[in-house]
Amino acid sequence: MLFSRTFNQMRILLIGFGHASEIELLEKETEKQGHTPVCVDVRDWPGEPPLSLKPGGNVAVFGDSVDLDTVVGAYVVPHHLLHPFERRIRDRLLEDFDSTINQIREYRALFEGVCGILDSRSRNVIVPLQNHYLQDRKPFQLEVLSQMDIPFPETLFTTDPDKVQEFVQEHDQVIYKPVTRGGGPHIVTEEDLTEPRLEKLKTAPVQFQAFAPGDDVRTYIIDNEIVGSVEYSSDSFSFKCAADDSVELNKITVPTHVRKEIKRATDKLGLRFAGVDLRLKEDGVFNVLEFNEAPNFAAVEQAIGIPVAETLVSYLSQE
Repeated sequence: MLFSRTFNQMRILLIGFGHASEIELLEKETEKQGHTPVCVDVRDWPGEPPLSLKPGGNVAVFGDSVDLDTVVGAYVVPHHLLHPFERRIRDRLLEDFDSTINQIREYRALFEGVCGILDSRSRNVIVPLQNHYLQDRKPFQLEVLSQMDIPFPETLFTTDPDKVQEFVQEHDQVIYKPVTRGGGPHIVTEEDLTEPRLEKLKTAPVQFQAFAPGDDVRTYIIDNEIVGSVEYSSDSFSFKCAADDSVELNKITVPTHVRKEIKRATDKLGLRFAGVDLRLKEDGVFNVLEFNEAPNFAAVEQAIGIPVAETLVSYLSQE
């Protein structure tokens, strides 16, 4: 349900899961900077609270009414906007698949419409509609890097077992992971190259990538400026495979040439906010892995103080 805690006229919409740590941090920071957070918890839908939107009008209803003229910015989390992989929605799908799929598509279309309308009215919107689900478009991301001569690990997206065998033979070590979000990386083993395992490729494409040595680093960029970088240290080949309590977070400053290149790529992709994942060696050699258009940041901010929420609110509240 929609709620706001102060009565200032300058409002910032926060649209996503109301319990998400990032939404909670942004709400507190919005109040701290003297503005009014208007939190729209999408978990209330499908549900009873009314939703209304009139193109060309000044009022939107998310349970309660919001005067769009008072909204200066909005933070919208695309992968929170009613998708089948949510547990609460998966349960509904089991009961009535066709109706539920159609229902959540309609809700998602309305929320995406709000995002697009605010952007078209020159409000400050993160994530803008054109960049929703960019994280799911890894082939496109890497193609852009290729065109810009920005280094990334050699990568193959395929359903062809023969192509996988060839790719593995060409590299000392290969990682595989989903084409989109939803799963961590794994090292290709001999067992993975057996016929029963490779046959499963025919059911869906998989991303295969040459292993890039170096440290796991994420750099946060807002409005094409570096906010901060974090290095993830663990005993695993990737921090995404390690237990949370075994990962050490350290604030670092990435080399100037790396900063320049990832800012250049972020600008090319049109990202107003990005978490850029890369592998960085001590000698400055780096490989970009992917761009996240709505990256998690609460744990990093709370652990090592990178001011992502503060910078986001400052951007969203610009008049």
